[in-house]
Amino acid sequence: ARNGIGGDSPPRSRSRSPRPAHPAVPSFLYAGATATGERPPRPLAVRLLHWGACVLLGVALAMAGLIAAVVYSDTVATPVLSALVRANMPRPSKSSATAAAADQGQTYKDFAEMEAAADARLREELWMAGRKPESDGASAVDMGAHRPSTGKYGRHQWLWDSMLHIHIAGRGGDGNALFRAVKELFSLLSFQDDSNGFIPEMVYWEPDPNQQGVPGLLFGYSDSRRTDLTQMPIVAFALESINERLKEAASGQEEAEDLALARLAVLCQAIPRIHRYHEWWLQRRDPDGDGLVSILHPWESGLDASPLYDDVHRRNRARRSGSSDGWADAAGRPTPDELYPELILLLRRYKHKAKWLQSRILDPVAAQQRCDTDGDKGVDLRDARSTAWNVRAPLGEIRKELEKHSGGATSSGGAMMRARGELDRGSIIDGIFDVEDVGVNAVLSANAMTLVRLYDDFLATFEALSPSARARFAADSERRDACCWTRPVHSRPAPEQRIAKMKRKRDEMHKLATALAVRISDAMWDRDKRQFISFHHSYQRQSSGSGGSHLSGVCMVQHALTRDTVQSLMPLLLAASPAAVLTEEMASALVAKLEDPDAYGPPSGEGATATVPTVSRRERDVYETQDSTLMWRGPSWPTTNWFVAKGLQAVANCTRLPRELRERAAAVHRDLLGRWTRMHLRFGFWEFHNPETGEGQGQRGLGMSHTLVDIAHSALSKTPSLISSALEESIRSPASAAWAQQRRGGGLAA
Repeated sequence: ARNGIGGDSPPRSRSRSPRPAHPAVPSFLYAGATATGERPPRPLAVRLLHWGACVLLGVALAMAGLIAAVVYSDTVATPVLSALVRANMPRPSKSSATAAAADQGQTYKDFAEMEAAADARLREELWMAGRKPESDGASAVDMGAHRPSTGKYGRHQWLWDSMLHIHIAGRGGDGNALFRAVKELFSLLSFQDDSNGFIPEMVYWEPDPNQQGVPGLLFGYSDSRRTDLTQMPIVAFALESINERLKEAASGQEEAEDLALARLAVLCQAIPRIHRYHEWWLQRRDPDGDGLVSILHPWESGLDASPLYDDVHRRNRARRSGSSDGWADAAGRPTPDELYPELILLLRRYKHKAKWLQSRILDPVAAQQRCDTDGDKGVDLRDARSTAWNVRAPLGEIRKELEKHSGGATSSGGAMMRARGELDRGSIIDGIFDVEDVGVNAVLSANAMTLVRLYDDFLATFEALSPSARARFAADSERRDACCWTRPVHSRPAPEQRIAKMKRKRDEMHKLATALAVRISDAMWDRDKRQFISFHHSYQRQSSGSGGSHLSGVCMVQHALTRDTVQSLMPLLLAASPAAVLTEEMASALVAKLEDPDAYGPPSGEGATATVPTVSRRERDVYETQDSTLMWRGPSWPTTNWFVAKGLQAVANCTRLPRELRERAAAVHRDLLGRWTRMHLRFGFWEFHNPETGEGQGQRGLGMSHTLVDIAHSALSKTPSLISSALEESIRSPASAAWAQQRRGGGLAA
């Protein structure tokens, strides 16, 4: 039947309809084809659709391949990121240069007008109000914060910007500004990780393009609302500023009691959170247990492109390329399209290799033991850590225990094997940014000691309350829970137990702050260079050797970072520690650098407006005065000058140091404050300034660049001898007093 023989059906024709020319095109498009297989031409629309689909498919496959290569291949990611940096780098035009030059004229006539402008900018231009929605069982929170500026940065909240805004806002007694400062502090603390105490570097108040789409897939953080990095730990400084201004605001007896209860409420809710944040630093960021904390990214110090980190980036580049080549520039200076990709590559590595789990980034297993280069057996550091941190001991005993267990590794210089252990299977210790930055460590220690003073003030204020005031304070369950350091309602201890627990926590923080200050003084002071230095930890896989050496697994190698940058001046803050950790030799060397015009001192000339640069002028191969893209390689920042000025105040008020040295520090402080004031009066407030002329650079009107206002008021209230007579008269002028009285209005009572 199939052949048409012997069946009733007529034989089937062997001619068939022609097949389409391409299997991807359906046969119905060829309807009407002849029996001989001839095809009519395809319509133009069909052909365009066909080839368009092929092109889109090819582009999608190419993009997917490129994304995969950027994620997993350093060789591909580096040039791609460099091209993106070059494409997005702002190019100054003639019109913008002319506008910037026009802005450099006389701006303010006196300090009072300058302070009024700073307050108005924060209140009217930078303040943001919002509401954090309910999440994870937590109720919604009314939020408020100052954005960094109206131009360069988005509507986001940065940690150190916010904390410096708290210092600046409302100087002179504006109660509304003080209320905004409290709200800004707790808006940031509302994003603290309840599981470990971590506080993020940034909180995104609106969707950020870098956290959406392809950039978010490649380099984004684990939470689209905040970052997985932190920043310079100055939260305790901000709380102290709020506490001091609430003290100053008390006038009548009734108001004084109300303000005392308000202070206790703020301290009671903020101190436990800041305490946990400091514990997070010391527990999560000290994998080798030597008492010094590490940062994972240059953004965490805030000094992103500091030349202090050049050697770290150079080692990471050499690890990827297999060569020891440095930057392309013959003078050793990196270009933006060389340096900024290094910062993004770190984010990519932490995201895709460690899922932003810091226990996998800083591998504690590979850093638990210390071994030297000759292969001697390492010593477990956990005993030293428990002795120095958890046992109440005088300063001398803490130093002895640390030296005993460190194996004499407190000296600086060269590369030194610091740890040995088996490499965790999920660890990514190769090519990370593990830097013990002396500036971050000094600021953390100073903040820990500030927290101790806040504990003392809380306890003293509570003891001074009348019985009725204590009853009012105890009646508030939210404050009671915060003071309990616990959330469950059924486990609220008695008031005496709460106060006893606060005292224990105070003693614990005092030991932490003292031990950290001791480690900075002992391990980071280079006697030969007469400066404080930082360290970089790199990791090397070791194989079993012949002879007496049996190194295996992973060793941590410590490299000294000896660039003379502004971070080396921040240990001036240690002068405020009750322990004698900042010696006369150290303090004198740092003050001498601030006096030396070839280092950080002012250029010669009457009426100079230059302030402290971010890099010593002796570092001639990296020192820049007009670098508007890398920013931290010479230009003077009001932010870093704020740290230096606070350090000089601490030295000038340290009675343990010789009187001559204290007077030198006071003279440097007066001179710095005078130059700083003249710079802002002449050029206004900018993101950073030329370290030789004081001309403004970067973003004009950056909020945290108004730190002069806080330094001047702080010096005036604590040690008037630290400011010049002309500036004191300007601050206390009738215009300034009338303006402050006008601002006070009824805001403070509210």
